Amino acid sequence: MYATIKGAVLGWYPVGGEATLILFGFTILLVATAVFRLRLSQWWAAGVVLTVAAIMEILDVLLLGQSIELGLRHLLLVSLPPAILVLFIRQGWSRT
Repeated sequence: MYATIKGAVLGWYPVGGEATLILFGFTILLVATAVFRLRLSQWWAAGVVLTVAAIMEILDVLLLGQSIELGLRHLLLVSLPPAILVLFIRQGWSRT
């Protein structure tokens, strides 16, 4: 059931492979800022992305038999680009 739900959610993106994970991370970031009324410059927004990504990858390793190395790679692909965006906004390198 988990694999079916995950496949359906990630199937919404028109790209494949690792680009889907990066877009999924930014989607989580935008939804978190809208639902929890956070600003993009707050680390809490990136923390929500990291939490959701960690839960997703732990379930992948436990339920789907995915290797730990691949889980860590996917965790970085989902959480690192949104964290870099938050860092850029906090440093003033990007205007919102």
